[in-house]
Amino acid sequence: MNNPILYPLTFPQQSIWDIETFYGNTSHANLAVGVIIREDINMDVLEKAVNLIIQMHEAIRLRFIMVEGEPRQFISEFREYQIERLNFSHSNGLKEFEYWKDHQTRVPFKLLDIDLFYIACVRLRNSKVALYFKFHHLISDAWSLTMIIKEVLNVYSHLINYKTFKIEQKPSYLSYILEEISYSDSPKYMERKVFWQQLFETIPEPTLLNVKNRGKRNSQAKRKTMMLSRDLCEDVKVFSLKHNVSGFIFFFAIFSLCISKVTSKRDLVIGTPVLNRANYQQRNTAGMFISNIPFPITLDREWDFLTFLDHTAKVWKRLLKNQRYPYKEILKDIRAKYGFSGTLNDIAFSYQVSKLDVENMDLETFWSFNGHEINTLSLSISDWKDDGMLRLDYDYSVEALSDEEVEEIHRYLINLLKDAISEPSKTLSQISLLTTQDKYKLVHELNLTKLDYPKGKLVHQLFEEQVMKTPEHIALIVNDNRLTYRELNERANQLARTLRQKGVTPNSVVGLMLNRSPELMIGILSVLKAGGTYLPIDPQYPVARIEGLLHNSQTHMLLTNPASIEEREVVGKLEKAVALEQIDLNDSSLYSGLASDLDNVNRPNDLAYVIYTSGSTGAPKGVMIEHRSVNNLIHALWKFFYFSEKKAIVSLTTVAFDIFVMETLVPLSYGICVVMANEAEQKIPNLLFDLVKKNNIEMLQATPSKIQSLLKDPQCSAGFTPLMDIFVGGEPLSEVVLNNLQKVAPAARIYNMYGPTETTVWCMYKEVTQDEHVTIGRPIANTQIYILNSTRELVPMGVTGELYVGGEGLARGYLYRPDLTQERFIPDPFHEGKIMYRTGDLGRWTAEGEIEYLGRNDDQVKVRGFRIELGEIEKCLIKHEQVQEAVVITREDGNKKNYLCAYLVGNKVCSTLELRGYLGQRLPEYMIPAKFVWLDAIPLTPNSKVDKKSLPDPISRAELEDTILIPPRNPVEEELVRLWSKVLGVGEVGIDDNFFLLGGDSLAIIEILTEIWFRKWDLNAQDFYDYPTIRQLSDKVRGEIEESRIIKLEEEFPQPDADYDQPLQSLMPVLMENVLLTGATGFLGMHLLWELLNNTSSTIYCLARGSETERRFRRLFNRYFSVSAKCDYTRIKIIKGDISQKLLGLTSEDYTELGKNVSTVVHAAGLVKHYGDYSDFEKVNVQGTQEVIDFCLTFGTPLNHVSTLSIAGNQLTGEFENGCFSETKLYIGQNYRDNLYIRSKFEAEVNIFKATSLGLQAAIFRVGVLTGRYSDGQFQENIHENAFYQKLKSILEIRAIPSDKLHQELEFTPVDSCAQGIINSIKTNTRAGRVFHMFNHKKIEMTKLIDILHTQDIRIKPLDMKSFYELIEYYVESLPSLSGFVLDLTEERDIDPERKVEIESNVTQAYLNETGFEWPDITEDYLKKILDYMIQVGFLQQII
Repeated sequence: MNNPILYPLTFPQQSIWDIETFYGNTSHANLAVGVIIREDINMDVLEKAVNLIIQMHEAIRLRFIMVEGEPRQFISEFREYQIERLNFSHSNGLKEFEYWKDHQTRVPFKLLDIDLFYIACVRLRNSKVALYFKFHHLISDAWSLTMIIKEVLNVYSHLINYKTFKIEQKPSYLSYILEEISYSDSPKYMERKVFWQQLFETIPEPTLLNVKNRGKRNSQAKRKTMMLSRDLCEDVKVFSLKHNVSGFIFFFAIFSLCISKVTSKRDLVIGTPVLNRANYQQRNTAGMFISNIPFPITLDREWDFLTFLDHTAKVWKRLLKNQRYPYKEILKDIRAKYGFSGTLNDIAFSYQVSKLDVENMDLETFWSFNGHEINTLSLSISDWKDDGMLRLDYDYSVEALSDEEVEEIHRYLINLLKDAISEPSKTLSQISLLTTQDKYKLVHELNLTKLDYPKGKLVHQLFEEQVMKTPEHIALIVNDNRLTYRELNERANQLARTLRQKGVTPNSVVGLMLNRSPELMIGILSVLKAGGTYLPIDPQYPVARIEGLLHNSQTHMLLTNPASIEEREVVGKLEKAVALEQIDLNDSSLYSGLASDLDNVNRPNDLAYVIYTSGSTGAPKGVMIEHRSVNNLIHALWKFFYFSEKKAIVSLTTVAFDIFVMETLVPLSYGICVVMANEAEQKIPNLLFDLVKKNNIEMLQATPSKIQSLLKDPQCSAGFTPLMDIFVGGEPLSEVVLNNLQKVAPAARIYNMYGPTETTVWCMYKEVTQDEHVTIGRPIANTQIYILNSTRELVPMGVTGELYVGGEGLARGYLYRPDLTQERFIPDPFHEGKIMYRTGDLGRWTAEGEIEYLGRNDDQVKVRGFRIELGEIEKCLIKHEQVQEAVVITREDGNKKNYLCAYLVGNKVCSTLELRGYLGQRLPEYMIPAKFVWLDAIPLTPNSKVDKKSLPDPISRAELEDTILIPPRNPVEEELVRLWSKVLGVGEVGIDDNFFLLGGDSLAIIEILTEIWFRKWDLNAQDFYDYPTIRQLSDKVRGEIEESRIIKLEEEFPQPDADYDQPLQSLMPVLMENVLLTGATGFLGMHLLWELLNNTSSTIYCLARGSETERRFRRLFNRYFSVSAKCDYTRIKIIKGDISQKLLGLTSEDYTELGKNVSTVVHAAGLVKHYGDYSDFEKVNVQGTQEVIDFCLTFGTPLNHVSTLSIAGNQLTGEFENGCFSETKLYIGQNYRDNLYIRSKFEAEVNIFKATSLGLQAAIFRVGVLTGRYSDGQFQENIHENAFYQKLKSILEIRAIPSDKLHQELEFTPVDSCAQGIINSIKTNTRAGRVFHMFNHKKIEMTKLIDILHTQDIRIKPLDMKSFYELIEYYVESLPSLSGFVLDLTEERDIDPERKVEIESNVTQAYLNETGFEWPDITEDYLKKILDYMIQVGFLQQII
C-alpha cells in the first residue's frame, strides 16, 4: 500500500507497546485461543470463512511502523490469508498437538509492518479438528478474539450448509482511534485525571507477595490451574443471588482478603482489566479496547463480609465511571508528583464469564498460556469450558514464587471462601485462612513443651541444694579470687541477715552497683536469700541514668564496692540525690555473723529481680521477673543443654543485661564453675582467651556483635578451640558470623538463642552447629510461641507476623507502669485465663516447625513512600564478600527527606559503585542506601548490642561533603548538567560534583552515553571513572585534557621467545601430578577444572576467596555440570585463600604444605570488567599474579598463566607501524592503557616475562572472546556483564546494524573447546616461555550471522548510518536494546583502519594441530544453542 493513512496508537495499544518495548522479543502480548470441534471440517471452506472475517474486520489487518521514533498504525489492504494446516491424527497426536500449541503460543510476533495474527487448523484423532487462533494484543483483546472465532464458525456453518451469506463491513476500530483523540482533549478527560490524582494522593505501599526476590526480574512465568468444584460453584452462585452481588465483586473481595491476610496489609492495590467498551457499537468492534486499572481497596478488619462486599462494589462503581483515563497516565502523574519509580500494583485479578458457543456445533474451547507475566501473581477466574465448574488460573513469576507457595495461596483462598459463605456475619478478622486442623497445629502441635519441675522452689533454694551436693567445688573465680560453693553460700547468708535486719522484705527492691568481683555474686544471692528483689546497675552507666533508675524503681538501698576515689564520689552524690542507704560490700564486718541458710520468706510469685531495658520512646522500663520464671528457665535449659558439674562457664556480660542470669544463677544451680571476666577481660580479646585457656572454660555466652569482635582477633582460632558450648543471642545472628564461628570453634556446639527480657532471658533456642541457614528454632519448656497478624489472628506457616510468647517464663509486667503492662501483656486467646507477651518482633514458621526471625516491627521504615525492612538490606550487604558487618539506618537530609545510610566494616573498603551494583542485582532500587560509610568498628552498647545512636553522621564526613555549587561554563557543561540531573534524579548539579557521590552507577553511565550518542563526543564508560566531574568530562570532550598513554620505547618491555625452531633453552615438565588452579569459580576456570578431572588423574587444589567457599563452589560446579557424566569429586580440594594477599592469604604452614603438594599451577583468576578503579584491577590482576609468580619461584613449580588477547589493543599509538600481534610479541605500540582491565593483564605478563630471568618456567595462554559451551550453549552466570553478549543482545533486539559492520568478522570461542585446548597444551608443552593465542580462528562474517538468524525468523536490517541513528534515537529510552552498541561503538568510533592491530595465531594453530586439537565450526546449530540459552535465562527480556 502506497502512502497509507497513519494513526497514533490508542491508550490500550500504547500500554501493550510499552510492555513490548520493556520485555522485547517475548510472547507476553500473545493471545492464543482455540476450539476443538467434534466433527470433521472442510478446511477449504474454513479458510474462506476466515478470509471473509479478516475482510470484514479492519482491526485484524492493522499493521505498525515507526515514524520519527514513534509507533504508528495503518489498515493494510486485504490479502487472501492461507491458514496453516497440520495433521496430528496419529496415535500420539494429541500429545504432540499440546506440545505444538504451547510452543506456538510462545513464539513472539515481529512487530513492524507485518501481520499480527496466525491461524491454524489441526486434524486430531476421532474426526476432531482444532482451530487455533493467535493474535497480538495490539490488534485484539480477549473479547474481540472470542467474537472473531464465533463469527468464523458461524460463517463456516453458513457456507458449508450452502446458506446465503452477506458480507457486511463491521464497525471500524478507526472510529475508536478518532474518538480517543478527541477524548484526550475533552473536559471529561480532565475530570477523570483529577479523580485518579485525588484517589492516589499518597503513594500506595507495594503489595508484595515475595520479599526474598525483590531485585529486577524477567517476565518468565508459569500457570497453575485449579478447578472449583461444582458444589462450591453452586454455593457461590446461591450466595451471590441471595445477596445480589456479582461474581466479579465476590471473587475480588475473597482474593483481596486473602492477599491482605498473607501480606499483613490493610491497604492494597490490585490490577484488574476492564472491558472499556462504552456502547453497543464498540462491543461489536474488533480491536484492542481492554485496559487495566489499579483497584485500590482498604480492608477494615472489623467489617463483616457483607459490609466488605458492599464497600468493594461501591469502590468498583466509582472506578468504572473513571476507567477511560489510562493507567499509563495515572502512573505518569504519580511519578511526576512524587518522584516515584515503581508500579502501582504487583498483583492482578480478572473474572471472565464469556462463553463461546455456536448453534449446531459441538465444540470445546481452550486458551493457551503464553509463558509470561509482568506481575508477581495474576489470578484469572473463568468458566469458558461451560461445565459448571469455575477455573482458577494462577499465572506467577517463576523468580518470585514457587509452585508450593502458589498452591498454598489457593488453599487459603478456598478456606476463606468457604468460611465467608458459611458465616458472612463474621468480621474480616474472624474469617480465617486456616482450617481447624491448621490452627490446632499452630497453637498446640508446635508448642508441645510441657515439662514438670519443682514449681514451689525459689532461685536461691536451687543454689543451696547444689551447695549441699558439691560444697567444696569451686563456684566462682574472678580476678584470681576463688570461692567454693560453701564459701559463696556462707558469705551470702551472712550478708542476707544484715539486709533483713535493715528491712529487706519480699518484693522490696535493692540496688546492686558492684564492680565485677566476688561481691557481685555475693550481693545477688544475699538479696534473694533476704527475700528481696535485686536491681542490677552497671557502674559504667552515666550518673544521670543511674539516678533515674533509682528514682524510677523507688530504691532506697544500694549495695556497692567502690574501688576508687571517683567511684566513692559517685556513690556519695547518689546518696544525697536519691536519699538511699548505701552498703559498701568491701566492709569485712558484713561477713562475720551466722553463716547458715536463712528461713525462706518468699513465695514463687515474688520478684527475684527487676531489670531495666530501653524503650522505643527512649525511656527505660523496669521488667519484673519472678522466682517461678527463673526456676522454669533453670529447668528448661537443663533439658536441652549439656550441663555438668565438671564444666566451667565464663561470665562475659554486664550485670545489667538479663542474659547475665544465664551465666551465673543458671550454672550455679548445677554445680558449674562461674569464671567472671573482669572489665579488661571483657573488652580485650586476647585477655579473654587467656582466661578461657587458664581456667579450662568450655562454655561461653555472647551477643553476635561480641562474637564478631572476638573473631577479628588474630588469636581467635586458638582462643575458641577449648570451647564446647557457645550460646549466641541478644540480637540477630547472621549466617556470615555463624559460618566464621563454625570454622574457629570446630568442636563446639553452637546455639542460637532468642528471648526478650520480658520472657526471662531465653524462650527459644536452636542448635546451629552444622547449619547454614539461621533460625531461632523452637520454644523452650513450658513456653508457647504464636505468630499473629495485626488483629491477632494466627498466620499460616510461611507468612510473616508478630511473635507473641506465652507460658511460665513471662514477667509480671513493668514496674510502676500498669499502662504499659496492659499494652504488652495481654490475654492469651488460645488458653483461657493465661497471658501472652507481645514482643514487637517479626517472624514466620518454616516448614520444619522452626521460626525464622525477620527483625523488629520498628525496624520497618518508610523512605519515598515505600515500607522497607532494614534487616533485609543488612542481610544482603553481609553476604558481600568484603563486608563483615553492616548496619542500615534512616537519616534525614537538609530537605527533611529520609534516606538510607549503610555503615560497614570489612577487610577492604570497596567502592560505592561496586556496592550499588551488587545490591542492584538483589534488591529493588528504593532499597539501595544513598550513602555508604566505612567504619573501623560498629559502636556497641554496654550490653554488646549495636549502638545506632552513636553511628556518625555521614554529612560530616569529608568524603561526602557537598561541594560548592558551580554553574556550567559552556554548552557542553550545560548539557551534562541537564543529563545528570535527569538521570540521577537530583535537583541541582554543579560542575565539580562527583558523579558517584550523587548516586551514579554503571547503568546511569550507559543512559547518559545513550543520550549523548548523536553529539559524537569522545566519551566512553571509563571516562566517567577517570573524570568523575562535569568540569573534567567537559575538558575531555573539548580536548583540554591531554592523555599521555603512548609508551615510546619498545625495549622497555621484555618480549616472548621469538624463535620456536631453536633448540629448547629451558625444559618445562608436562602436567603429571597435582595441580593448583586459581579462578576455579570463574567461567573458564570451572571448565578448566572439568577438563583436568576428566582428562588427567591429578588432584586439583582450587584456591577460592570469600565466605562459604565450599558451598559457593559446589553451587557453581553443579550449575555447570549437574547433568554431566560421572567424575571423581574427591580429587577436588577447596582451599580458602586470596591471590591478592601475601602467601596467597594462607598461613605460612598451609602455604608451605600447598607448595609441597602441587607440581603445576594453572593461574586463571582475575578481575574481569572493562571499567572501574585501577587499584581494583591492579590488586587482583597484577599483584595477584605476582603472588602466584612468587609461589612458583619459591617451590620451583611451572606456571601456566591465562591472559587475554585484549592486551593486543585495537590500534597503534605514536610512531609504531607494524600492527601484527603474534605469539612472539608483547608490546608493539598498541593502546593497551586505554582500558584498565587490559592494562592490568598486560602488566601481569610483563611481570611473568621478567620473572623468567629468575628461573620461572612459564607458559601464557592469551584467550579470545569466550562464548557459550559448544555442547549446549550454556554461558557464564553473570551474562549481563559480558560485552560480546551485550552486543549480540543489541543486534537481536534492535534488529538492525550499520551497513559498514556487515563484513566485520565475529569470533566465537566456545568455553569448553578453549578449556580443552589449554589443558591439551599444558599436558604436552615442554618449552618454557611459550605463548599460545587461544581463540577460534574460524570466525564468521556478520553477513553469515544475519543469514543464520534469518533462518530462525530473526531478520536483521542493514542500515546506513543516518537511518541507524534515527533508529537509535527511537530506542534511546530502551536501555537494554542500546547498551551493547553504546559500549561497543564508543570504543570503536575513532579507530584508524591504517593503524589497526591484527592478531595472528599461526604458531598456536600449528601446535594445536600436532596435538590433534581442532577448533569447531560456528554452525547454525551452535548459534541456535546460544540464542536458546540467552532466552532461557531471560537475558533477552530483562532490563540491564
